[in-house]
Amino acid sequence: MRILRRFSVADLVAVVETTTSSTVGTYASLLTRTGFLRVWRGTGGRMPASYQLVRDSGPIAPSIMKRRTVLYDHNTDTEYSLNANP
Repeated sequence: MRILRRFSVADLVAVVETTTSSTVGTYASLLTRTGFLRVWRGTGGRMPASYQLVRDSGPIAPSIMKRRTVLYDHNTDTEYSLNANP
């Protein structure tokens, strides 16, 4: 994410350890809800959505914690609630 300007879920699946696009898509969605990513919708429903990193807090990726209720940023020691409405 830090290297690519814009990327899709398929782009991330190609470079991460998991091979399921649903897992990567869920993570991207949570990062979008907490302000780390901006989503760019595909045009006319034909193009897949792409994402852009807008909050680059450091080299360690945020973790989903506390039974999927918190996104934790290891770089800034900050918790972002996942319970609030996006």
